Amino acid sequence: MPLDPQLTEFTTESPVPASFDAIDFVTGLGLKKFYLLGTQLTGGVEYSLTTDNTIQADTGNNKFGANATVNADFDIKFEKPFTIEAAEGTVSCTVTIAGAATLTITATIYHVDAAAAETQIGVVVFPTSSGDGSHRRTGKFTFTRADFKIGETLRVTLDTVSTSAGTQTYIDPSGSIPLTGTISEALTSTFILTVPFKRDD
Repeated sequence: MPLDPQLTEFTTESPVPASFDAIDFVTGLGLKKFYLLGTQLTGGVEYSLTTDNTIQADTGNNKFGANATVNADFDIKFEKPFTIEAAEGTVSCTVTIAGAATLTITATIYHVDAAAAETQIGVVVFPTSSGDGSHRRTGKFTFTRADFKIGETLRVTLDTVSTSAGTQTYIDPSGSIPLTGTISEALTSTFILTVPFKRDD
């Protein structure tokens, strides 16, 4: 049988623009997890997003927000086009509260274009956490649809406000820090953003 004349180029590259961690069978969308990460550089700490959940965060930077008020950006730059759909996403993290302290966390998600202009596409404001010990927090929200071009950035801006330096928000993609919740449940030290996107398979 003759070859289709339109098939003039051979490639082994997958037509799917991104791998996915799960499928939402209700919407048919792929779900991709991005992990907040702290690493140490010569000039100091660097915060970023990664899709690799085998990375252990730097020991001195695997917790975030031990001061009264902290703000930091966690970025990942796309090397291929990527579209976040207007659907539900989640943010999930583990926090430790010291004594009678309280902790408030806001995670704002941005599409950052090549000119470094930010467009907000989602936000989670967690209820104030209190109660001595470690707790898992998960918030749900709806994304605004965003088309990322090559070289554009997905950003999570994390703001924490605590009443004690003993409060912590963990940012270790490997989840290797042993934590136990207030009802003796095992907790993970990951901070995860789950993103819905259109699958082309």
